Amino acid sequence: MVARAFSFDRFSVPLVAIAVATVGVACTNRVEVGTYEETITTLESVKNTRKPLRLAAGGSSTCAIAPSGGVVCWGGNEYGELGTGSASPVKSAVPVPVKDSASGVVALSGSAFAYCALSNDGRSRCWGDSVFGETSLNAGEPKGIHRVWYLPLDVYNLEDDVTALRSGLYYGAALTADGRIRTWGLDGKGQLGQGARPYNLIPADVPVANVRFVDVAASPSGYFTCGVASAGDVYCWGANERGQLGDGTFVDRSTPVKVTGLGAKALEVTCGRSHACARTEGGLVACWGNAELGQLGQGAGPARSEARVITSLADVVEVRAGNDHSCARLGSHEVQCWGSDDAGQLSGAVLGTNDRGPRMSLHAPFGAESIAAGGKHSCAIAGGQVRCWGSNTANQRGDNGAFEL
Repeated sequence: MVARAFSFDRFSVPLVAIAVATVGVACTNRVEVGTYEETITTLESVKNTRKPLRLAAGGSSTCAIAPSGGVVCWGGNEYGELGTGSASPVKSAVPVPVKDSASGVVALSGSAFAYCALSNDGRSRCWGDSVFGETSLNAGEPKGIHRVWYLPLDVYNLEDDVTALRSGLYYGAALTADGRIRTWGLDGKGQLGQGARPYNLIPADVPVANVRFVDVAASPSGYFTCGVASAGDVYCWGANERGQLGDGTFVDRSTPVKVTGLGAKALEVTCGRSHACARTEGGLVACWGNAELGQLGQGAGPARSEARVITSLADVVEVRAGNDHSCARLGSHEVQCWGSDDAGQLSGAVLGTNDRGPRMSLHAPFGAESIAAGGKHSCAIAGGQVRCWGSNTANQRGDNGAFEL
């Protein structure tokens, strides 16, 4: 294991804010693609003879649930994203199995440097660079340490009725069968939704009176969280400097506030670095937050602190946000993406500008069945294959050859 110098007992609240801000700068640098020469924008595919079930994309890696129910990952492994149990390989263009995750995985989530998986036996496990609470490899290891974990570890004190598990940036969120959201890890900006505190190592409920949640999303490279209530409202909490909480203000919130302007009942929500989008009844998508790179689907512009429907999108059945871009899967199995296109993560064709609305990806003819959006790449399960486009600096698009998952 590679330990980090990160001692919780030294924190006071003002220092946490500084520490979190510093981590945020480092995280931003980690996911930059570098020069355009490093980015190949033609569509490539990770081929296999059996259809994988789910996808999750990180900052520079990608993972999938294979038909066997195990998890395989490819791309960068600098922060343990591949879950191999060690720092080897440094990166992989072909899927490698996540250690001790050979079957039974039913849900998968990725963030900038970590992944979390939910198994059908109720186990909630995560790996990569994050804070996993008081869990450790053995009783003799110090607990509550922020470090790189190279293999999946159980999330401490998380009951077995979890229905959704999300990996955020140095924190996690879980949805329970009875509609509660539980969070743990670093706080500082209020992303745990439990009131002002520097951190909480033990999963605890987000307090929202008389609200039952049906979906939850954590920012993969920022510090905010959102949940969808059974009534169709969206609540968000955490950092809000770009209006990403959608409550009409730019004020950070350490407890949930309601998103305004959705226009219809929300069915699911997804969070980017500093923007969020919700899929609503009728197959529409509404977004809010940072818009300087076109993240809200209506051209580049100032941040917007209230949700607004993307009028050029319809018949959406799935929406996923990456760092500064988002993708939607339509009922026709086409994929449309919008936002930053500095690495070809929108259409997979050429480097584009950031001031357009949703544009068709090259997946349209392949019949996409599930999608994922990462740091600067996008992926879809299509035609029995995993196909990725955008940045490939760490082989996160995968190999162009054929193999079984």
